[in-house]
Amino acid sequence: MGEKRDQVLFKSRKSHRGQRYIEWRYAVMNQGSYRCCLCGSTAELTADHIKPVVNYPELAFDVKNGRILCEPCRLKDMLASWEEGKFERQR
Repeated sequence: MGEKRDQVLFKSRKSHRGQRYIEWRYAVMNQGSYRCCLCGSTAELTADHIKPVVNYPELAFDVKNGRILCEPCRLKDMLASWEEGKFERQR
């Protein structure tokens, strides 16, 4: 993908996330060929953590803990994860 597309993809995140997150997201998007890993869509993509950062902060920037999801698949996955109790904070 071109540099201009990368700037568009990450521009909105720069004010909300640090450089390390931007680099992680870029690596995840590149390894997934800019397609949702569940449905193959190329629209409304986001980099998602496989293991929640709240439970596994040490994996926050591990590219192996990343995948690409489109917004509809992300919402379905998030709902299923909440129902399974995947997001409970470890004490």
